[in-house]
Amino acid sequence: MRYLPIALLLLSSYAPGQSDDCSNATAISGQGSWAFDTTAFTTSQFDGGGCLNSDADIDQDCFFLWRSTFEGTAFFDTFGSSFDTRLRVHNGRDCAAVCQGHNDDSGNLQSSLRIGGVQLGEAYLIQVGGFAGALGTGVLNIHAAGCATGLGDRFEDNDTAATAALFPPSFRQDLTIDASDPDFYLLPVPAGYRARVSLSLWSYSQSTELLDGAGLIVTPRSSSGSEILWKFSNATGSQVDY
Repeated sequence: MRYLPIALLLLSSYAPGQSDDCSNATAISGQGSWAFDTTAFTTSQFDGGGCLNSDADIDQDCFFLWRSTFEGTAFFDTFGSSFDTRLRVHNGRDCAAVCQGHNDDSGNLQSSLRIGGVQLGEAYLIQVGGFAGALGTGVLNIHAAGCATGLGDRFEDNDTAATAALFPPSFRQDLTIDASDPDFYLLPVPAGYRARVSLSLWSYSQSTELLDGAGLIVTPRSSSGSEILWKFSNATGSQVDY
């Protein structure tokens, strides 16, 4: 059996004219996912006025100049990339941008950052590359935090089983769950794979359920006041949607 990590991965397209130079970063804006390929990139050693510390090197890095279309908290991650990534986010544009945060591993060798106080129209220089020479195809995901009311997140409208949001392998830490706003997610598990679903909550809800392809409840392996854990295998000869 093969192991299947769980989380959310968005479909994406390659960003045009990808840049491996901080002075000529690829312009992007708003929320979404942007694919990239660092195979032919060089290592810039750009430190962003203070990012060089525990995450000392980003090899074969590329740069995006992101402009915010919202205010509040922004999430940046590389979940869905094919290699061991490192990520830095800098406030400002081009090589004069100043470090706001950095991350190496945040789940399955992927990177994630949460930056607060983002202003509408503000520019951020994003640097992403590999650890210890790692390179390959990757994806940069950017999105806003959930609504201030606590209701809804960027995967709405997934309030019914018929409108369930696709939930392929990776890792996600930004889902907003509320008793008055039920959410449904669709998890495809290929034949011969094992799945591990770990859901961390502020408080455990008995209404949180995982259903198999026949609509039967999958019993959690363990549960507590802060986490529900499922581990199960797809021993059938075809994909099963949970």
